[in-house]
Amino acid sequence: MLDDPLIGQKFKQYEIQSLLGHGGMSTVYRAYQPGVNRMVAIKILPQELLKDASFLERFQQEARIIAQLEHFHIVPLYDVGEWEGVPYMVMRYMPGGSLADLLPRAVRVPPAEMLTVVQQVAAGLDYAHRHEVIHRDLKPSNILFDEQGNAYLSDFGLSHVEKAATAITGSSFAGTPEYMAPELGVSDGAITTAVDIYALGVILFQALTGQTPFQSDSPVRLLQMHINDPVPSPRSLNPEITPAVEAVILRALSKAPAARFKSATDLSVAFTNAAGFMGDTPNLPQASQSTPPTEPAWVPAETPQREAPTRRIDTNAGKTHYRKRRGGRMIALIGLGLLAAVVIAFSIIFAVQHEAAEMAHIETSMAQTQIVVGTSDAQAHATGLALTATQQSIDTQIAMATQAAMMTHTAMAVETTQVDPTEPPVVAVITATATRTPTETPLPTPTPTSTPIGGGSMGTIAFISERDGDPEVVILNLLTGQQIQVTHNTVYDGSPTWSSDGTMLAYQSDDVGGQGSHIFVVDSSGQNPKELTKGSRVDRFPFWIKGTNQIGFYTLIARRILLRTVTLDGVETNIKQLALNVFDILDWAPDNSSIIAYGYTSRSDAEIVQIDNKSGDTRIVLTESEGDIEFVEYSTDRSQVVYTAKVDGYTQIFMADTTCKLINECNIRRVTNDSYNYARPRFSPDGTALLVASDRDGNYDLWLLDLDGNPILKLTDAPQDEYDGVWQP
Repeated sequence: MLDDPLIGQKFKQYEIQSLLGHGGMSTVYRAYQPGVNRMVAIKILPQELLKDASFLERFQQEARIIAQLEHFHIVPLYDVGEWEGVPYMVMRYMPGGSLADLLPRAVRVPPAEMLTVVQQVAAGLDYAHRHEVIHRDLKPSNILFDEQGNAYLSDFGLSHVEKAATAITGSSFAGTPEYMAPELGVSDGAITTAVDIYALGVILFQALTGQTPFQSDSPVRLLQMHINDPVPSPRSLNPEITPAVEAVILRALSKAPAARFKSATDLSVAFTNAAGFMGDTPNLPQASQSTPPTEPAWVPAETPQREAPTRRIDTNAGKTHYRKRRGGRMIALIGLGLLAAVVIAFSIIFAVQHEAAEMAHIETSMAQTQIVVGTSDAQAHATGLALTATQQSIDTQIAMATQAAMMTHTAMAVETTQVDPTEPPVVAVITATATRTPTETPLPTPTPTSTPIGGGSMGTIAFISERDGDPEVVILNLLTGQQIQVTHNTVYDGSPTWSSDGTMLAYQSDDVGGQGSHIFVVDSSGQNPKELTKGSRVDRFPFWIKGTNQIGFYTLIARRILLRTVTLDGVETNIKQLALNVFDILDWAPDNSSIIAYGYTSRSDAEIVQIDNKSGDTRIVLTESEGDIEFVEYSTDRSQVVYTAKVDGYTQIFMADTTCKLINECNIRRVTNDSYNYARPRFSPDGTALLVASDRDGNYDLWLLDLDGNPILKLTDAPQDEYDGVWQP
């Protein structure tokens, strides 16, 4: 529209450059704001609206409400008011365009490519709903993208303004009938957050099928169809849609508000699971089980941010990860003698720091039983699939699934694993005693010592603690007991990782002013923090690349996962774009040739995979566990791995060597065999012990176990969860 009189002119302090879009009630321009050197979007409403003296007041009141919605996936509002008789509002400029721009180009969007969009939109919606703000006019043109591809919600609450404007301008309709819930067309219909869930369902229907559920040139007829007509089968329009995905869409489009998902996150979780091809029936969250995501709100309920035992994805009992166990559990008499010596030595070291009473109760007799486990307090802490953007995310996971899956943090019921009756049993089942009786272990007189625990240079670890109500990074000296809290904020901090020489600690943090998540480093004393990555994006899972000053990580952006490195000077390099089915990076090869990740394989199974950093090839599958194995850790010489897997409702520890194609079928040995859960076990630097989080005493604490699963020391003891411990080299 070259003849638009505003283009090239100044509007207040804004220099209007071009037209972005035009709707029934407003026109949007791109403009430059010289005072702060930034591009903005200006929405200008018709002048005749000011004929009603009360309109500007209502308009500004709505804008004030919108301005209070400070969320990573809600477009920020900068300014609002009236200038020379024209009402306007100024928002952040979103250079990525809108979902409405993208849908016609794609015709039909694969479910996997909608994961991050749905997860990010759901995060923004639920944030607004918690602040008692209903969008009421959610549609593709109100879902915008930044330069990194992240999705944002715009025009929150403006349906109220448009409704007022219809009475002034004489327009016959307010809202967008293609996306309006049935109750919006009924005079006495209650307007709840369910109208936004319905609209998100319509958007999902449209993205996957290429059209909205109902078609008509008449807005009134469209509303009647939403109220009375059955929703067409998405699979009838796109046979590639699975029954699981269709079930999610149809539930979101239920005529009755109460039959829809209770939150946008519930919809996102169900869609992530269904799009992950986890079966023909999606795992639909129940209203009574709906739990808030434990990840930051901008990340898809994806990726496990809490280092608790991850939930089971597939309870199919046909195969178990230990079904071809080749090696038995062998303990020589010499080993027992050495073990006793190690236990006494560590007890002496620990007693230097703590009262003897803190170690008075170490359970030495444990029982095992096969039980069916439902959703429990421990499982409520379980890490979901890393979904974003979705993962979160991302989220996923991120999902993405991940990211997407990275993404959900919904507690799930776990069923008993049935062992293939045609194969010999590999684990003996012992009847559980009614009550575990702890054995009192007298501690010897403490003797000062400076011997490093676990072979580390200082006997030091970093870990995540929720002692102040949210995840914080903490450094603990195991010899002196000194703890240094590295981060102090109210957002998520996680994934600590030491440099090869142990002089620096990297981690990810959301403490970036609402811009997402970035990679930070501190020195070994937890001081001198430095933010290495920048921009409005989600950077996750940092890993030091051995022998360099580079940190590898992945960046989660809408519909894309990028593998990157960054130097201590903040210089970034792109390595490879990864598939959306990567949820969690677990290992970075010392030669920078590949990574080990948890994600979906080409067979649509959730497994541990090896990804080539040059080609991005994900065909190398390292486990065959049907989703039960979500974490692995390599020994220093990379000859062994320790991993966790769900068995009979509990997340247990296993070890295997790396000489076989599938690590969980390669001379595996079960390390723990009890009714507790374990998360993220890691070899000590000297390879003689395991640092792991466990719920042995209720909530998650860090424990030191020997390689046969026997507890050596309880390293942390807080009322809140503490997990994800990593050794200083």
